[in-house]
Amino acid sequence: MVEQSIIDFIAAMGAMVVLGSLLYLVVSRAQRSMAEARKKQAKKAKDGTVIRLSQFPVDKFFKANGYSYDYVIAMPVYHKDKGFKGKKKSIQKEIKRYSVRRVAEAIAAAGMEVKLEWSNDFKMVLIKIRAPLKRLKQEGDRINYRVLLNPDNLKRRLEKGVEGKWAGVFYKDEKDEAHGLYRPFDYIYGPYDTKDEDGFQTVYATHAPSYAIFKSADRIKLIVSILEAPASAQVKGAGLDLARLDAHQVIDSHFPIHIVRELTTVQKPIMNIAQMPWNMPLEEIRSYFGEKVGLYFAWVAHYTTFLTYAAAAGFITWIDVVIEDTPNAALVVFFCFFMAIWATLFLEYWKRNEATLSMKWGTSEFEDEEQPRPGFLSDERTELINSPVTGHEVPFFPLSERAKVLRYSMACIVASITIVIICVSFAFYLKVLFVRDPLLYNGVDIGVFIPGIFNAIQIQIGNRLYGMLAIYLNDLENHRTDTEYEDYLIGKTFAFQFVNSYASLIYIAFLKDNVNTEDAARCIDYDGDGNGDCMQELGFQLGTILLMRLVVDNVLEIGLPAALRWYRNRDKPKDKPSTVPMRVADQAELEEYDVLMGTFEDYAEMIIQYGYTTMFVAAFPLAPLVALIASWIELRVDGYKLCYLTRRPQPRGAQDIGTWQNILEVIGFLASAINVGIFCFTGDFFFLRGLVTSHRFLVFVFLEHFLLMMKYLLAVAVPDMPEPVKIQGNRQDFMNSKIFGNAEDEDDDDIANEIAGAPADLSISVAVDPWDVMK
Repeated sequence: MVEQSIIDFIAAMGAMVVLGSLLYLVVSRAQRSMAEARKKQAKKAKDGTVIRLSQFPVDKFFKANGYSYDYVIAMPVYHKDKGFKGKKKSIQKEIKRYSVRRVAEAIAAAGMEVKLEWSNDFKMVLIKIRAPLKRLKQEGDRINYRVLLNPDNLKRRLEKGVEGKWAGVFYKDEKDEAHGLYRPFDYIYGPYDTKDEDGFQTVYATHAPSYAIFKSADRIKLIVSILEAPASAQVKGAGLDLARLDAHQVIDSHFPIHIVRELTTVQKPIMNIAQMPWNMPLEEIRSYFGEKVGLYFAWVAHYTTFLTYAAAAGFITWIDVVIEDTPNAALVVFFCFFMAIWATLFLEYWKRNEATLSMKWGTSEFEDEEQPRPGFLSDERTELINSPVTGHEVPFFPLSERAKVLRYSMACIVASITIVIICVSFAFYLKVLFVRDPLLYNGVDIGVFIPGIFNAIQIQIGNRLYGMLAIYLNDLENHRTDTEYEDYLIGKTFAFQFVNSYASLIYIAFLKDNVNTEDAARCIDYDGDGNGDCMQELGFQLGTILLMRLVVDNVLEIGLPAALRWYRNRDKPKDKPSTVPMRVADQAELEEYDVLMGTFEDYAEMIIQYGYTTMFVAAFPLAPLVALIASWIELRVDGYKLCYLTRRPQPRGAQDIGTWQNILEVIGFLASAINVGIFCFTGDFFFLRGLVTSHRFLVFVFLEHFLLMMKYLLAVAVPDMPEPVKIQGNRQDFMNSKIFGNAEDEDDDDIANEIAGAPADLSISVAVDPWDVMK
């Protein structure tokens, strides 16, 4: 047992060191390349000013606005003789209708500037787009785009009031340390309005480096809004349905441009391996990549921070396991209780952190204001009906059609789960075969490793294949918004991944020794004493899966994109910097990072790891330590992927992490039940020895209910939203009603006059005894 525990520890640490070293080498090389590229650019500049270091020409537009091109539409070049071969007539018609000239003219007619350039292989025309600040303001006004307000100017305008409507509002402008309240005017957002009477524009905050009202992520959102807005006289949009044009192969892709001078402010801290997770540059990540990506990094950083406590407790428990030379060491019991409490506090404090970030980033009401998905609007099955509430035309997906699709989805999910159960059964059949007929190599039985490795690989392949099926089914269901689409996709994916990832562990823990009578099919006898040890086998299986996931996931996330990039650039000059290119044509060759599916896959990877870390920790106390180092690396892997290997993602808003939060709740409750179950039924702890199964079951029910009660009390004791955040939200609503709605003060004088004008009856009535009346 001691030897096996030490081998587990050495294998875990070895894998971490190797992956960490490779990541460090890759990141160091990329950072050196970035520094060299900036030095070369600086030498070419005519003077040493920051503005000359831009990746774009310093023209009149740049000097007037402080920024240049933000967005690109890549359109393939079709030749009459061979470009249309094999394409449907409807697609051919669409391609002919939307030529490069027509698209460019539509964008220009919408008030934006365009510039065309060839891709590196001359197979696509890249339409670079930029919008003047005035045009962005018009669009922001049209869609009521929410922006941060300037605290000092907001204070002055509130104190001034509006004569005849509302009197000045006065706050004590300081942070209330005693009650943890924010300054009254911090983190207040409001809808953008183009009016400028009495210096109204000063109420909006400005942001470096352009010192404009809109950050680069805001500009991108507004440009996309202009591109997709109707080309009418009132709206003056470009009238381009980008999702439909992409589906019909009119455009190859559309993406935001990496602005190198802004990206460098994110790269350095996020790629610093020594950067503590609680000090991640979340504000910079959110400002550049958008709130959805920022919220993902915030969650991983929060998870990694909490893992430091679990890893320390797990390491101490593992030492006790080694000293006592048994997986049933005394500290394991207390560690299980600790992890149940840890999982609850982790989630409850995440909810508070999430609410705080949502307030600070102005996305507290995002889901209420979210617009329909482009895919929902362009789906042929979507109908236009009159809203029963407003009477206006709204897009609607028929309920009968949705019911039919949902039945089909359910059948596919059940079939997929059935296949997984068959694969898991085959893995255990392999284990039986190798127990009956050991596979020896130099006297070592290597057959015991093969079923675990097969199961780990099957989990990875199953997750990938089912992921594609889940996306296909979700597209069929035609969900209205991106949030609804993602929530349903999460539900489908987790239902499958739960069975795929955890079925073998649940089988080992609770079924293997109870449903099999043949010795070869029972838990493996590691010590050679004739008794199978399910605790040790469960720990070995969990350790194998964790390490396999760590290696495979990181190879797929970094190794594969890096290899593809090297393959494409193999014929280019060797002195070309291997970093995020400044030229748009080079950026077009990078892999796309789908902000919906990219964060979805990253969340799915981390949530499954969270399940391994919490649900079966009784059998493998080192799981939190492995998860800590894996999460530490994951922060850099995801940062490297976004900063170096992919195009800039579409900046999307997000209010919370969605259904993932509900799944974390479910895993937390399951972790309590499973770990207590392992303690009561799988292990052989000294104070349960000699108890029959019925008595063990009573102990299980008592401990499981006790833990659930503790979790409930902790959840109630820790509010989901901090009181200062709630107060700041109420302040925002009130200030918005005054500044943007000119809400009038309540006329207390009129109410007092109305009350005073009622005559008072001063006559004194004489009481009459009811018995006298009856007489």
